Parts: sequence; structure tokens; C-alpha cells
Amino acid sequence: MNTHLSVLALSAIIIASIGLAPAFGQIVNPISVTTDKTSYDDGDKVLVTGEVRELLSGTPISLIVTAPNGNRVLLDQLDVGLDKKYNTEFVVGGPLMRSGGTYTIEVTYGSQTRTAETTFTFA
Repeated sequence: MNTHLSVLALSAIIIASIGLAPAFGQIVNPISVTTDKTSYDDGDKVLVTGEVRELLSGTPISLIVTAPNGNRVLLDQLDVGLDKKYNTEFVVGGPLMRSGGTYTIEVTYGSQTRTAETTFTFA
């Protein structure tokens, strides 16, 4: 009888955990980041948007834009709305964004485990 109860309890735990786990192959990121376009020209405005899975009250998003040569050309902190979304915009070009190539936008939220990145091309 004791073995039957153990098997029943284990089965219940397995069934309950299936509903909590993401589907096989599905990746659930704690934060996302996108731009409105993949390529920009001098003077264009870049719209950055994203969403967090879990709202951490009073915790801003840290945003870093890195040039193709590895230099950081933009640092910013963004507030997350109650809808768990954030956005910002900046203009490409100027003294820090002179060289063409692929720029990387990295966002961090709360800790190093909540990061995401995207890239865009500056002609």
C-alpha cells in the first residue's frame, strides 16, 4: 500500500509540473529588445522597444549601445511601465557614432541573468 501511495504522489507531482514548464524547445526570455528597423542612415531615429516577463518594482533597464570597434557609444537607464514594457529612442550619427557597421544594443534588468541584445546596421 505504501508503494502505491508513493507512485500516486510522484505521478501527481509530475502532472502538476507539466503545466508549469514551457513547451519543449520553447525559450522564455526574462527580457526582450527590438528596434523598429534593422538598418539606419546618419540622422535617423532608432526606436528601441522591449518587454520584461517579471516586473521588479523600482528597477530600471540598463541600455548599452556598442559600436563595431567595441566602444560604448550610448548608456541609458529606462523605466519599465506597469504593462512590463519599455521604450526609448536615439539618433544615429554624431561624434560617437561615426563609423559604419553593426552596432549592438544590450539591455540588462535587475541582474546579469536578465539580459538581451539585438543589433542594427549603420551605413
